Amino acid sequence: MRDIRQRPSLWQHIRSWDNGSKSTRRLTTGPILVSDAAVAHEVFSRPSNYVAESAFLRTRSYDPLPQEHRGKVISDLMAAIEAHPPSTLRLNSDALPTGRWLRTQSWGIRLMRTLYADALAFERSPAIDQLIDRFVERKTIRDDVWGTYRRLGDRERSELHTAMGRELEVIRRATRTEAGPQTDLAGRIACLDLPLPPIERGELFFRLVQSVVAFTGAALEMATYVATTTPDIADDFRAGRSRKHILELQRVYPTAWRLARRAAVRHQLGDVDVSPGDEIIVATSTVHRAVEHWASGNAYCPQRWEDASMTRPMAYFPFGRGRGMCPGRNVAVDVLEETLTWLHRRYSVEVRGDLMARPYVRSILSAPTCKVRFTMLRAPTGGFPVAAGQPSAVFSTGVPQGQQL
Repeated sequence: MRDIRQRPSLWQHIRSWDNGSKSTRRLTTGPILVSDAAVAHEVFSRPSNYVAESAFLRTRSYDPLPQEHRGKVISDLMAAIEAHPPSTLRLNSDALPTGRWLRTQSWGIRLMRTLYADALAFERSPAIDQLIDRFVERKTIRDDVWGTYRRLGDRERSELHTAMGRELEVIRRATRTEAGPQTDLAGRIACLDLPLPPIERGELFFRLVQSVVAFTGAALEMATYVATTTPDIADDFRAGRSRKHILELQRVYPTAWRLARRAAVRHQLGDVDVSPGDEIIVATSTVHRAVEHWASGNAYCPQRWEDASMTRPMAYFPFGRGRGMCPGRNVAVDVLEETLTWLHRRYSVEVRGDLMARPYVRSILSAPTCKVRFTMLRAPTGGFPVAAGQPSAVFSTGVPQGQQL
């Protein structure tokens, strides 16, 4: 039997950061923790102080990719999404398994995998889709979200990267004899003008897959979990009023719960002397709740986003900030809006499990470990499903608007 036990959640650990006596301090484990918005802004606004890094735009030989290629890869990713935009119109009644209990920290990621399928690999060899599925199930869900003890080993990961790289090489060779633009991400990475061996081209492709499906899928699950415990939120989702909830959930439960930098030069951060090689951890979750920047910082108040002119330039960065900011942030919010409306108009959602109702945190902050069940809502003749009633919860943590989370 495969070991799928999860490591302990880091939620209580990162909440303890809120109680530090200093907003910038060196942890006993070595890294420097930044939990003040002004100091975080200094980190993001002075990139020359830090090593140029990217979790998604790197390979074994290029960490990160050269600057000119980083821009090209980002534009290729966005062009692939624009050419094959994720739309719930492509989803059918089988998109979410109904009538049985599903564990959290997985179903949302699988749904995003389906939504972005054409953008990742449009009408390609079945082998490519099989490899993407293998990566999403084994690496994204089990390692990065579930945080299992038995992680994907170096050998198996290398084999996966190499297999994908060989498929991309087939595409690359075919473009020499076949005319026509490459519209999907597989074709664009296959034809990227950078000397990458197959193992590294496959690695780069999978890192971009991760950037598309993992964080958005985890955010979808958290939003749906909260909606099952608070019927008013589910009503808003059904009515298409989800943006304020998405923004607020990414404030109190940022999927990217911390951002890391590595010092390149000696400098000062707050009262701490920083040396080259020091790791800097910006505590996103703490800055997002700081009472000096947010009224009722620990409370869930989506109304704070109803003013369209409201901005938080220093104290809100769920998609990163500065040079490493997520280029697909606007697309991600749009996709979440559409998907939440689609889901809650078509299904009722029940939840059972973690009575503590705390997020599960490892590499990615995700919904509490529990089970959910989707039931298709009754549809009138001629067919658009309508809500038969409020989603029922096997247990309810009750997170009304304004209550502390």
